[in-house]
Amino acid sequence: MEQTMRWFGPGDAVPLTHIRQAGCTGVVTALHHIPPGEVWPVTDIMARRQLIEAAGMTWTVVESLPVSEDIKRQSGDYRRHIENYKESLHNLATCGLKVITYNFMPVLDWVRTDIDYHMEDGSRALYFDKAAFAAFDLFQLQRPGAVEEYDQAAIAAAHERYTAMTTSEKEALYNNALLGLPGTGGQFTAEEVIAALHTYAGINAQILRRHLYAFLQEVVPVAASVGLQLAIHPDDPPFPVLGLPRIVSTADDIAKLLAAVPSPANGLCFCTGSLGARPDNDLAEMVRRFGPHIHFLHLRNTKRDTVGNFYEADHLAGDADMYTIVKEIVLLMRQRQVAIPMRPDHGHQMLDDLDKMTYPGYSAIGRLKGLAELRGLETGILRNLSLLLLAIFTTVCMSAKAQQYASGYPQLKRQGSTMQLFVKGAPFLVLGGELGNSSSSSASYMEPLWDTLQQMHLNTILAPVYWELVEPDEGRFDFSVVDSIIHQARRRDMHLVLLWFGSWKNSMSCYVPSWVKTDTKRFPRALKSDGTGQEILSAFSENNLLADVKAFRALMQHVRDIDVDYSTVIMVQVENEIGMLPEAREHTSSADKAFKGQVPSALTGYLHKHKADLVPELKEHWARNGYRTKGTWEEVFGKGIETEELFQAWQYAQYTNTVASAGKQVYPLPMFVNAALNHKNVAPGQYPSGGPLPHLMDIWQAGAPAIEFLSPDFYNPRFKYYNDLYVRRDNPLFIPEIRFEPSDGVKALYAIGHYQAIGFSPFSIESTHRPAEETIAASYDLLRQLAPIISSNSGTGNMDGVLLDTLETRQIISSGKYTFSVAHDGTLGWSGIPKDKWPESGAVIICLREDEYIIAGTGIVLTVNSTDNEQPLAGILEAEEGKYVQGKWLAGRRLNGDQTHQGRHIRIPMGDWGIQHVKLYRYK
Repeated sequence: MEQTMRWFGPGDAVPLTHIRQAGCTGVVTALHHIPPGEVWPVTDIMARRQLIEAAGMTWTVVESLPVSEDIKRQSGDYRRHIENYKESLHNLATCGLKVITYNFMPVLDWVRTDIDYHMEDGSRALYFDKAAFAAFDLFQLQRPGAVEEYDQAAIAAAHERYTAMTTSEKEALYNNALLGLPGTGGQFTAEEVIAALHTYAGINAQILRRHLYAFLQEVVPVAASVGLQLAIHPDDPPFPVLGLPRIVSTADDIAKLLAAVPSPANGLCFCTGSLGARPDNDLAEMVRRFGPHIHFLHLRNTKRDTVGNFYEADHLAGDADMYTIVKEIVLLMRQRQVAIPMRPDHGHQMLDDLDKMTYPGYSAIGRLKGLAELRGLETGILRNLSLLLLAIFTTVCMSAKAQQYASGYPQLKRQGSTMQLFVKGAPFLVLGGELGNSSSSSASYMEPLWDTLQQMHLNTILAPVYWELVEPDEGRFDFSVVDSIIHQARRRDMHLVLLWFGSWKNSMSCYVPSWVKTDTKRFPRALKSDGTGQEILSAFSENNLLADVKAFRALMQHVRDIDVDYSTVIMVQVENEIGMLPEAREHTSSADKAFKGQVPSALTGYLHKHKADLVPELKEHWARNGYRTKGTWEEVFGKGIETEELFQAWQYAQYTNTVASAGKQVYPLPMFVNAALNHKNVAPGQYPSGGPLPHLMDIWQAGAPAIEFLSPDFYNPRFKYYNDLYVRRDNPLFIPEIRFEPSDGVKALYAIGHYQAIGFSPFSIESTHRPAEETIAASYDLLRQLAPIISSNSGTGNMDGVLLDTLETRQIISSGKYTFSVAHDGTLGWSGIPKDKWPESGAVIICLREDEYIIAGTGIVLTVNSTDNEQPLAGILEAEEGKYVQGKWLAGRRLNGDQTHQGRHIRIPMGDWGIQHVKLYRYK
């Protein structure tokens, strides 16, 4: 369980430092200064979170985001309050919160008659005495109609109790019964309570339940959309008080609530104290029954007597069988693969706290005692579960995991000659953009950028995740920024590809945590041949590898925990532009020893098995020494800097594979690596040596089978050349990073049309000040409309693309019984634009049927010829412009006139971006 304590804010008598010293990793709190029904601003939420994080803990659970009385009654300003509640949920998700606790108890959300009940051991506890409360109701509050709700025996008992009280006891009863909400520091007056009770006249349990369900129908979809889990607290006590109905008191109540608004976001704060005050609640069975919806735990115990009075007992004493309950919770967490947040709810006032003023039930030492008992109980259960029981649950979990993978995890599937990405069971074309390196380090910085991204019709953002922020202290993980980015994307129906800036980013180790950077003995650097250290973690260090593995695995586990039901995150890039600088390989002692050792049989066996299919650059290199399969690196591949690069590439691939495999063990999303491309006549080390480059493709495929594909990052003009190299060896093309420039729009069309690319992504996509005017916006608008058609034709041979510029002004494409000559629109001479000013142009061409095509793009002129010997001439039967709306073609103008040059060509002029639906025919 995630161990937390409740904190009432800066005014709490128990400071955050004491909570951390108790062993808590998290804090549960709320913004008590904001009235119910009003919006919780991001600034206030972030300020509270920063206070907690400065104390070394996290804040993921809100207790509580109060529901106003207007909402409960459906009166007054309740519609505005519901909208405010939704806005608060959005703000909380933006700030990285996960679980939102609330209750639906009218007027008073808890009641006790004695907050200073003396226990036998001298400690003090909270107590509820039915006769005393009836005395308060009948003789102090003097609630109208109260006498009709008690039988004569109860009235007599109340009268006897009241007359026996001293003046100070009566005053204490009055004050205790009218205590305000925890954290407010206030107290209700009798007049205020009578007035509040009057507003519920005519509202019985059925009506209040209807109001609750109506509220949930409004807010649960919002919570689900931003990744929050709502957790309703049961009634306390779990029976009617002051004539007010209680509707979350029993297992039947909870079952009805969950069925009314079925959603993973509609859940329960499982309070063993509140529910345990009723003898008819089987708490262990409720854990088993409602386990998938338990998002937060209050663990405390009560001791009842025969007439229904109860006091707060020690956490492991009382009527609740805490051992059985915690055992069921442990099994539940294993089944769900999550750690459920828990706090030791209430504690006895004891020791030094007896003389301190704290919120009733929330003294430090009593809760520390409870936490220690519960922590020990959980540890004992974990260590003593039978092997058989563990095996059963492991089998169940693995089976569920396999079923979920088959039906829902993002994954790659083959279609024809290529691979497609599937998200939520359907093909998905990534119309992406990569954020600048630092943008996703701040949720508040990102918040205003989403409108810019949406104006460019993106469906996916490639966002860095930084090891130094995820694990600022060794073993302490902070995913708050990651959570915020995921929730921000999900709110806008966008997806994410996470870029793990772990051991290496652009060859360097600039994003590793400070505790790694500053401990070079434990986490060694790569060395040059002269012994000079580099700002690059050594790939030959087991400590470096294990630290990266631990962090990446924790990240993937966390992403699975919060996103498996949503698939906001669809792929992960492992490290970033790996490669050794400024020499071809490392020269640490471990690296030198490995270089002088035998080439691993895993590599030589792979090379021998795939000898006929190896990329030519590697095959020629290997051939120089006679295709040897045994020996040192220099014996197998020869002496030289190229061999040193092969050696370094193998080590990088092995390292990356270990990191990726660890992540996939907990959440098997598709994973890839990217490369900073090498240039002609540049030696390894002058470019990042050993990275996932095309001439090293076989090394990486052999050494990193957990990586689905290798990807190029483009900052040079040889777009077609490198893409041709990257689609060898059955490697699907995905372009995660390309310089953001005007040519990107047509390059995206060409990559997807010609190479059947999984997706495309310009770098620093948020940097534009005119998003709607960017060519990528126009291109993605077309591709977004065509995505279903592209997906169904990818890998079938029915789709191609063209990319034209001032050097290559024409391309020939064969399709079925036709040949298309596609020329740059500038070749017509109609635009008046000088050739040196022509923008790059391009198109996607898709064959729908034998004589029917979709042509989409900009700046192209297409003429058609027949390859049918019997009908050697081809003509344009119909051409119409239009667009696709929800997969259906909506025709615009018919273009059989000047726009087709009287049937001579299909044209989309420079500066225009469009889709044309074309029918052809053949004749003699």
